[in-house]
Amino acid sequence: IRPTYMKILAANWQASFESVDFVHNAPGATAQINSWVQDQTHGRIQDLIPARALDEYSRLVLVNAIYLKAPWEDSFSAELTQPGPFHLSDGTVIQVPTMFQPRSESLMMGYAKRGSHWGFLGRSYTILAIPYKCPELQFVILMPDKSNGLPALEASLTPEILADCTNLPSREVDLALPKFKLEPPTISLVEALRALGMKSAFEKKNGNFNRTALPGSDPLYLSGIFHKTFLQLDEEGTEASAGTGVGRSTYGSDTNIPVHVRIDRPFLFMIQQKTTGACLFLGHVNDPR
Repeated sequence: IRPTYMKILAANWQASFESVDFVHNAPGATAQINSWVQDQTHGRIQDLIPARALDEYSRLVLVNAIYLKAPWEDSFSAELTQPGPFHLSDGTVIQVPTMFQPRSESLMMGYAKRGSHWGFLGRSYTILAIPYKCPELQFVILMPDKSNGLPALEASLTPEILADCTNLPSREVDLALPKFKLEPPTISLVEALRALGMKSAFEKKNGNFNRTALPGSDPLYLSGIFHKTFLQLDEEGTEASAGTGVGRSTYGSDTNIPVHVRIDRPFLFMIQQKTTGACLFLGHVNDPR
């Protein structure tokens, strides 16, 4: 590996460089990487690199980990949590633990309704932004009016729509929100990145990572990209970790009237930095169970 490349990692990304023996002990290198990720994410991300994903031909692994534990600005009372209905996309209604946050003049949430007659999407949906104690972050929910409307909403997302969520009108909200925990298995991002046009990086002859490896080394290419996430939302806040213009309008004119919002159908969510609009986490919930 070029020394200049290692210096860039250290200076610009605060990334340490560790030498391991892929040729003779790929399983040991896998265990070492997974242990580091598990430590960085407080045990929430385990076994990021699958068994046998690394072998004697592996030369370099870049690992990224993020951990976030964000309490709500005003936590939900656990005593108010009780079973509530949730409408699945196929019309089935299930009961799930649901948190309740009565409206309060001291707690304002971002709120807006969007719909086809406002020129946004083919179907109307609700946007709700719940504040964290950290003023830079918010938990944003986009919920379609119909229980089977999530695919259409996701297909219509644009950067402008996501950025619009950082400047919603503030309202008093009576909120019912299901608790949930997401812990999907490790997924490979190779095919998704190929579909987005990133192809040559995965080809042995066209990878072109010449600025990473020293001259005379075997040519490098990407053999795999793995991603794993964990997210838990409860009365206290959100715990999450991972390894790797649109106008605004609201229905009605009086933003002082409290609104009642029940998150009871499949929805999109994001943990968003308000100043930049960047999404630290983005996902959806089809079934909170």
